[in-house]
Amino acid sequence: MAEFEQEEEADGAEAGGFEEEAVEDPVEDPPEDTAPQDEPDEQQEDAEEQQEEAESVEPMIESGPDGKYVVRMRQKLKTAALAEVFCSQLQDKVEEEKSQGKMLIFEDFDISQNVIPIEQLENIFGALADGGVQVERFRAFGCPTLNDQAASFLSGWLSGVTNENAPFELHLSDCAITSDGFHDLATALEGSDAFPGPDPKNRSKSLPLYIRLEHNYIEESTIQAFIDSGVIMTMRKNEGIRHSTTAKARLLVREDSSGTFQQKKGEPPAPEDAPPPKRVHDKGGDKGKGKGKTKGKGKSGREAEWDRDQRQRDVRNVARDRQRDWDRREWDRDRFHDRDRDREHGKGGGKGGGKGKDPNAKQKLPPWAALPAPRPS
Repeated sequence: MAEFEQEEEADGAEAGGFEEEAVEDPVEDPPEDTAPQDEPDEQQEDAEEQQEEAESVEPMIESGPDGKYVVRMRQKLKTAALAEVFCSQLQDKVEEEKSQGKMLIFEDFDISQNVIPIEQLENIFGALADGGVQVERFRAFGCPTLNDQAASFLSGWLSGVTNENAPFELHLSDCAITSDGFHDLATALEGSDAFPGPDPKNRSKSLPLYIRLEHNYIEESTIQAFIDSGVIMTMRKNEGIRHSTTAKARLLVREDSSGTFQQKKGEPPAPEDAPPPKRVHDKGGDKGKGKGKTKGKGKSGREAEWDRDQRQRDVRNVARDRQRDWDRREWDRDRFHDRDRDREHGKGGGKGGGKGKDPNAKQKLPPWAALPAPRPS
């Protein structure tokens, strides 16, 4: 399983059936608070629009390679209604595969950079905790609602997996997890016999779970304590795969000598105050993310560079062709000009040239050929 490079609204206000009570007032001037009476109607319209959008969405769970499935909902669950539809589709897919006696395997489960309400996060982790579901790569980075409470739901999922359906990767950077949530995660891993699981590329070896947690709000001393106890081992991107039969997880740290955990200070902000999502470039292009449907979006750096070079080559080719056409037109113009000039002096170039003239008549030479060639001295 390839490990990726850098990781990569608010729900509609409920109208609640509220209606302004009509007031008969003999006073001619309207009351001063007449204008705000339109707010419930606007809220109702917003809620209806969100509901219509949710009902018109296409399937959110798509088929992937080798009979597996993929979820590509990054920045797409923009409302509570859409998140609810996703939870419903997820549960339906779990039940569908279970009824056929199949394991539901997600190669990539990406719900990153969404403000998902905590109720929907609970439903998502509850569905994943079903014994017939495996998520190979779980990505929920950049979710400001993935806080300690959501981390406890995630921990419940991890504590119940086996060697057959344990995840390989967890991408949880740029969320709202503090030391308490991290403690729940690490404790769930420590108490599970499913970790370290078998290396998907070499099942004879044990490979700890790959985790990204940078840019959360975890005390570094809390992380260091689980490293010192051997539950977690650190890793860097430029290192090769390090197998272990004892460590439960591999935590990505900075590549420089400091090896810091890159945690933020203070308390997480409210979801509405969280910064906008970061721009993300995934290593390996669109693997597991909708091959053939991106229409140029989300391309890897190498693909984007190739496209840029190709466009530059196309521009140069167009310019070269234009120059070639211009040169050809200039050549044709000069050629036809010479032919017409020859016709004027009786050479008869071209079709029908010299018609009606005596072939035995002495041909008049053009001015530039009137003088005889000089004799050698």
